[in-house]
Amino acid sequence: MVSSTISMDVIQKDLPDALNMLEKLPNSIHETNKFFKSLIQKVNSEDFNISDGIGFLTVKCNILLNYITDLSLLLLEKAEGNTLQKNEAVQRLVENRIVWEKILPIDNKLKYQIDKVVQSAVTGKGVADALEYRAKPENLIPKLEDEDDDENNPEETGHHNIKPYVPPKLAAVQCGQMTAEERREKLIERAKKRALGSTLLQDLKREYDEGPEEYMESNSLHRIKENKEAKERIRYEEENFVRLPISKKEKMASRRLTTSASLGQLANFENINVLYDENDFHLDEPSKKKKKMKGKGKKKGFKKKRKL
Repeated sequence: MVSSTISMDVIQKDLPDALNMLEKLPNSIHETNKFFKSLIQKVNSEDFNISDGIGFLTVKCNILLNYITDLSLLLLEKAEGNTLQKNEAVQRLVENRIVWEKILPIDNKLKYQIDKVVQSAVTGKGVADALEYRAKPENLIPKLEDEDDDENNPEETGHHNIKPYVPPKLAAVQCGQMTAEERREKLIERAKKRALGSTLLQDLKREYDEGPEEYMESNSLHRIKENKEAKERIRYEEENFVRLPISKKEKMASRRLTTSASLGQLANFENINVLYDENDFHLDEPSKKKKKMKGKGKKKGFKKKRKL
């Protein structure tokens, strides 16, 4: 009972607008029929030739015409009070709408050429060369004002104020050098970063951290790099059925990582002293490697024994 009362209120509210639209409907139908009759006569005439038109516009017109036709059928079904659940016009409307939305990027790309064709058709000047429809970048550049053109063209204005280029004079500036205190602070900051990334602190962090522990094959960057290269070598050998040679340098690097020489770093706590006592940090000069001079001596070899 309540629903029927609400529906009657809605009908009474929309009834004046519906009657007004029905009164305007005959005039709209008459104007539409008149327009279509003139269009049909124009298309059937010999002067009207659409064979050499743009095919994309034909597709657009067909899609739009099918959409309007199905929309009219849908309005007719709703006016008669029929259900739209099994109506095929709804499916066609959805399909045409999707196709229409998909061709919008193509329409934007062809807009310049379509405008050129329409302009030539309106002016009555046909374009014989197809290259005239190409894009012209100079049309995208805004034209300068007349005053700027006069300033940039000295021949027209009569001014020939061309002067040789003079480089700017730069004042001599002393090269910035760090003081001893600044250099010490920089080295302390670098030592702190190195200490935070040490193996000892990483192990302590994993031991007392409450978060999930991450298991890895190795925490050393050199070991991770070696494992990655080894996996890549194995993958290549298995895929190509070949055995890659190993150089002496690679053998020595692998042997150096597996020996116990690197275990001496575990007892070295000097690299983390800078974290809790900066005064204990010693400013040591970096050691320079001595270059080996290659001598021009003769190569040593075995002496040949004389045959008796």
